[in-house]
Formats: sequence, structure tokens, C-alpha cells
Amino acid sequence: IFVSIHHDSRPGQCDPLGRRGTASYYGVPQSRELAERILKRLSKTGLKSNGCRRRDYAVVLPGDYPAVLVECAYLSHPKDEELLLKKKFLTEMGQAIGRGIVEYVEKEGTDQ
Repeated sequence: IFVSIHHDSRPGQCDPLGRRGTASYYGVPQSRELAERILKRLSKTGLKSNGCRRRDYAVVLPGDYPAVLVECAYLSHPKDEELLLKKKFLTEMGQAIGRGIVEYVEKEGTDQ
């Protein structure tokens, strides 16, 4: 399992208040379940879910193991930035990602 963790940002010419929250991305269909489970857990931290999407990002394209990219929050949005500066919130995000991975692994084990 490969999970790439990021914090998103809106370019300078975009409205920084136009987007906030979390999203997950996968490259191949077999990674979708992992991306969805992580996103579901992250949205329980109070972050708005911006959805789970398939993209051709190089980091999520390997097909021989599950690979996802997670955008945890927006650095360019003042409320998200405020959350990201709190150690407690960072811990909650890490735990949410971990729980999503564990749920995925446990489900995969029962499917075999």
C-alpha cells in the first residue's frame, strides 16, 4: 500500500476561500476502495469531503499495489490553515488515514 499525503492550495489568481476540505485520488480501479475508506475517515474529522476521483497522477498509477494520493486540507483557506496549525488536528488526520488503511486491509483479508 502506498499513500501520498498532501495539503492542497489554490493558485494566487484563484479565490483562496473558494475551496476547502479533503479529497482522495486513485489511478487504477483496484485502488478506489482504499481511497474511499481514507476519505470517509478524514471527513469524520470535520473536513468537508470534496470526493474521491480517478486521476492519472504518476504517484497513483502503479497497478501492482494499491496507491492513493490524499489532499488533507487547503493551506490557502484560512480555516483549513488554522486547523493544520494544531497538533491535535494533525494527529486526528493521521489517525483517520491509519484507520482507513486498517479498514481496507481487514476487508481485503476477508475477501480472499
